[in-house]
Amino acid sequence: MRPTRRIMKARFFTGSLIVATLAVAALACSGGASDSEPGVLDDVPVVQVHARWASANGDDIGTLLDATGTVFTGEVIGLSGQEMYETDAVDGDGPPPFPISNFSVLVQEPFFGGLVEGSTVIINQPGGLKQQADGSWIRFVVEGDDPLEVGSSYLFWATFASDGSGHLVDAPFARMSIDSGGALRSSTFWAGVAVPALLDGMGAATAATRVQASNVEAGP
Repeated sequence: MRPTRRIMKARFFTGSLIVATLAVAALACSGGASDSEPGVLDDVPVVQVHARWASANGDDIGTLLDATGTVFTGEVIGLSGQEMYETDAVDGDGPPPFPISNFSVLVQEPFFGGLVEGSTVIINQPGGLKQQADGSWIRFVVEGDDPLEVGSSYLFWATFASDGSGHLVDAPFARMSIDSGGALRSSTFWAGVAVPALLDGMGAATAATRVQASNVEAGP
């Protein structure tokens, strides 16, 4: 497929998490998919969406808490749905609707914010499947935001979506996976972000103590 490029305003993100615009580079091709190169995932061509995330908010725990407000560990228990977001036209060129995936997440341990252990929340993740006019499918994946995996647990730093739905949007530059031993693991894509680097290898309880202590130190 010949590369194409469009710019869209990313109004479905909270401003504290993403900066300015997304550039959609339609670069579907064969090969293995990763968080830095387009390819094929589950036999579906991948369209990589380049983003400018506000990863500087991850320089310290206090700043990241201010930018998000909700921190918890949770298990992704299913894909509950998908919606198509109507993006804004730029210079009269309106890009096609962009998929947003809605994942159900079981709250395991709330670190900060008002979530309740054992409750289920919905996290909106930009990207997902979209059917083309010829009946084929493509998958949109945002750079630096690997698709959440059902059955896996993560540490989420999230904020409530601005549309009033009650859904959450998390910061992928601070999201950490939880390995089989219960330790937090940071993404290699975001190796330069300070907070996940600080928490890498910790258990959830230790990490929760660090986050809560940072909030106390910051004061009202």
